[in-house]
Amino acid sequence: MIEQLFHTYSATPTSPRYQQATEEILKAEEQLAACLDEEGQRRLAILSDACAKREEITAQDAFTAGFRMAAELADDVQRDQEESASNIII
Repeated sequence: MIEQLFHTYSATPTSPRYQQATEEILKAEEQLAACLDEEGQRRLAILSDACAKREEITAQDAFTAGFRMAAELADDVQRDQEESASNIII
């Protein structure tokens, strides 16, 4: 299971929905940039960078939460197995 997680991991989501949303964002940014003066384009770039940072933080937080949940689940399973083993009458 762990090997499968590492081998299928990609830093960039591969979901078709994610790819489509990314294309829509890029197209909208290009169209908006074409309407803006130099100062507006600079501010758009700042906004875009801030959104990218927020998305990265969100992904890291989601990974951390998922990892913790999996660790807690593994701990629960281990404890249940230990309790079951101690209740076996030989």
